[in-house]
Amino acid sequence: MNQSQQNDPKYYLKYISRLSMKTSKLTDLEIESVRGGYAKLKFDEIHEFGSTEKILPFIAHLLVRAGVEIPRWEVIRSQYEERNLEILGFLEDAFAKFDQYGIKRIFVYENFGALLKSGQEIACFASGDIDLYADYSEKEDISSALQDCGFMPKASTTVRTVYHSPTVLDGEGFRLNVMWQPLSRKKLPFPLDLDKCIEWDSLDTYKDTHIKIPSLDALLYLCLLHISVHGYHRSPDMRLYTDVERLAVMNPDWDKIAAFARHDKTEVRTATAALLTKMLLDIPLSDSWIDQYRSKYTQINRLVDRVYDMKCNYLAEEPFGLKVLVIEVFSADKHWISALFDLILPPQRWVRDYYLQGEGMLFKAYLMHIRNLVR
Repeated sequence: MNQSQQNDPKYYLKYISRLSMKTSKLTDLEIESVRGGYAKLKFDEIHEFGSTEKILPFIAHLLVRAGVEIPRWEVIRSQYEERNLEILGFLEDAFAKFDQYGIKRIFVYENFGALLKSGQEIACFASGDIDLYADYSEKEDISSALQDCGFMPKASTTVRTVYHSPTVLDGEGFRLNVMWQPLSRKKLPFPLDLDKCIEWDSLDTYKDTHIKIPSLDALLYLCLLHISVHGYHRSPDMRLYTDVERLAVMNPDWDKIAAFARHDKTEVRTATAALLTKMLLDIPLSDSWIDQYRSKYTQINRLVDRVYDMKCNYLAEEPFGLKVLVIEVFSADKHWISALFDLILPPQRWVRDYYLQGEGMLFKAYLMHIRNLVR
């Protein structure tokens, strides 16, 4: 740590934020660093930062673990624990209803899925929604089941349908996003052969509930790709990395994940997300696994240089505009010229569905797409 970092409150906020994403046991040095950093900050400053970044329960949990003002932070941690147990309750009601309707191809994934799979601190979740992936062919039954549970459809596209209940969480409300495509890039399609990594007949079940979750390897692969489709450091930034860290400490089969990436041609994305998580949260990832992507090091290093702040050991500031598109080009498992062509002229069916809901002139759809890209 240099002198400028010692005098920069933002550095300590980011340091505490990053450590709060780790589920592994804190070292004595980390505990002392947390305490030292906390002493240089004000409670309101930390609280505001945690609330804005939607990581307040993570920070509260960290500070309780580090023995810092335990009574004060334990109140916050316990409030989120109570909140998230209620979320778990109505999610269980939804999945029990899915079973009653005979719905088979649906599961919870990404942030809440990773939390449940890992069995980590249930308080460490602050989002206002949960993502479920489902087969579009079961859309009508899913909609009926969720409406039976008090979740009404609010918005629908070919990518997802948002269901909302305004009464849960003491009137705070909550959303369940049913994704008809497992992942989607900002303004761009993201084709993925989900049947290659998901074993539909043997989805895992969370404890003694009806809640379905993918296997550890499949869920970790999807979480790695989730980091990439957010450009590695767009919101929700660090929270994406804790999803991966939670799963990476559970001894996944990294060779199987590499096979998924090879099949889907997402090796640059998968390797970059894994490497960044190792740099940020020190996950147990072998150098030999990274070495298999030696031929793609140029692209991976370009991405890391753009999204990682080495001075703070944190993610760089969120990109906008053309910077987002440059990251997309570098993330492709192909030459950048071919990737740029695909970015400007994505598949006709996707363009027509995305911009014109499946109807209208293709030329008009492509014009709308190009305008959208450069905004």
